[in-house]
Amino acid sequence: MRYLYDLKESKWGMAFQRSPWAHRLFDELGRGFLLPLLGIPVDLDVRIALGGRRHEPELKTDHPINECEFNLLFIQPPLPDNLRQKRLVPIGIAALAAFLRRELKAEAFNVGILDAQAQNLSIAEILPMVTAHRWDAIGIGFMTVQADISKNLARALRTLLPHTLLLAGGNHPTAAPESVAMFFDYLFMGESEWTLLEWTRRIIKKQNPGNIPGMVFLGADGALIRTSDRPLEKSLDAFPDIAWDLLPVHSYDWPLHVVGGRRLPIMASRGCPYACTFCGSSNHWRRQVRYRSANRVFEEIKHLQREFKTDYFHFKDDNFGINADFVQNFCNLVIEADLGITWICTDRASHTIRNRALLPIMRKAGCIGIEIGIESADPQSYIEVNKEQDVLETHEAIKLQRQAGMVPQYTYMVFSPGETLLSYYNQKTFFDAIHAGMTPPRFFQPLPFPLYVGQFATVYPNTGFAATQSKLGLNLLDDQDLGHHFNITFLPYSLLEDIPFWRTSELQRDDFILFGIGLWQAFYAQFPGRLTNRRLTMHIWEGMRGMASFFRNCDGTRTLQKVAARVSDELNWHLHKALRISTLTAYFFAQQGLVCSAVHGRNALLPVRRVRIPGFKKRIINFLLWKYAPESLNGLVDF
Repeated sequence: MRYLYDLKESKWGMAFQRSPWAHRLFDELGRGFLLPLLGIPVDLDVRIALGGRRHEPELKTDHPINECEFNLLFIQPPLPDNLRQKRLVPIGIAALAAFLRRELKAEAFNVGILDAQAQNLSIAEILPMVTAHRWDAIGIGFMTVQADISKNLARALRTLLPHTLLLAGGNHPTAAPESVAMFFDYLFMGESEWTLLEWTRRIIKKQNPGNIPGMVFLGADGALIRTSDRPLEKSLDAFPDIAWDLLPVHSYDWPLHVVGGRRLPIMASRGCPYACTFCGSSNHWRRQVRYRSANRVFEEIKHLQREFKTDYFHFKDDNFGINADFVQNFCNLVIEADLGITWICTDRASHTIRNRALLPIMRKAGCIGIEIGIESADPQSYIEVNKEQDVLETHEAIKLQRQAGMVPQYTYMVFSPGETLLSYYNQKTFFDAIHAGMTPPRFFQPLPFPLYVGQFATVYPNTGFAATQSKLGLNLLDDQDLGHHFNITFLPYSLLEDIPFWRTSELQRDDFILFGIGLWQAFYAQFPGRLTNRRLTMHIWEGMRGMASFFRNCDGTRTLQKVAARVSDELNWHLHKALRISTLTAYFFAQQGLVCSAVHGRNALLPVRRVRIPGFKKRIINFLLWKYAPESLNGLVDF
């Protein structure tokens, strides 16, 4: 089975990944027939087939560990359910490792990285790898969804390595230091290269680091101490390229949008000048934007091409096109060198419009699309989240990309503040127009039919959204491990107070099948990710029961929130479960015009547009229901 990885990355494997016909054949014969027949999980993934790993786990250090040196280890912790997720290159800790290594080259210093997320390691697997050596300090960089796991890891390390200093940094410690400070000796806020360098030098010299700017820690009395903010570095060229040699690069196998193929991330800049309420970037980077030079980025890509044999790159900048001169210079370098790379980037619609003259040059340099943060198709939602963008700008940016020969891409949030049932009909119209005349790009659109599920609106700490969420909607976060955008953790009052009704007197079998596929692809193919066919079927079956109850209780007089409460009572479900299933039902069928709003009456005048379900997906669900469901689906259809 381990040959599957080599096959996947071979020339034949890459050609397969680019061919929609090959995927169709695999879906029809493999997922639609062989896997269900053999009882193999229909979400079979190469990583699952190989136990999630191709290589033995690695903890890499700059040079062999010498206990006479100051040894610092960085850890990227796992995600709550790690196997199905994309492998996140820990750019932050790799940047810190590279900077410290360069600045402390003349001193007795060593640095290492253990990427537990990419290598699919549990805490039980991490501990023996770490405790096999002596570390003076261990730093853990983590996001909010990794906070609980990071705290548990810190507890274990504190017990096993009582003389090792524990450090933390990254998005969550920066945004919510008070929630994790008791588990670590020092927290490092935001951009930490210079802070960590000064801290390391003082610790090596046995000096007190307590007044270094850019840190948070607990005082002797248990009170939270925050030092002054450290100014951000003005020139990013002052920092070296990240320490790629300390990372398990072979593990970063997430495909590039549209074309597939193992991609690597590149950062050309840091920061974003905007203040969208759902995003933590403005807090982390203080709304300051700084760029590396085009030549530095170009040279890093050449190195990665040569060293790791990849031509696929994803620029992870918040807004790639803010600096048009950088874009022009970088593209010219790529074109002149004939690098032959393929890449995408993220940007705003307004920047894409402003840089319209650069789009053909970007395309010639290998850019196959710009991922635009659409977030919603509802103008009111744009106001609520302070997007500073409108729908017309997004339409124009998409049109300009297509004219330049690019495949438009986008991100958007479901259940944003201000959205209503009518919003979702308009959203489908909007996305249908984006995809008109082209096949929806593989590796991007999760559903096999033209209904759209983006990321779910999520309340992250120390954002504008967090400050106002209690006024805007319900927080459904039951478990911090599920505090991510693949789970419904927030529902806006604008939607909950809308009044739904159905424009059909009876549901068809295909309506249930469509909803089952939506549940499978939107939730269970993401987190938890590794399900047997029986468990997957029970989740789908429960969702279908909730859908039927939602249908029964919608009479055009009750708000969506009250309908969900009746579903909860009828099925003896926790209210949060009933809310999630009810709003997701409303979302899928409002896009088709089958669920409409009694408040926003124009919705009822719009045509119904049921979508066609691909045969292989229908066969998978029918087979799973036939083999594992406790009752026949006909009972739900004919209630």
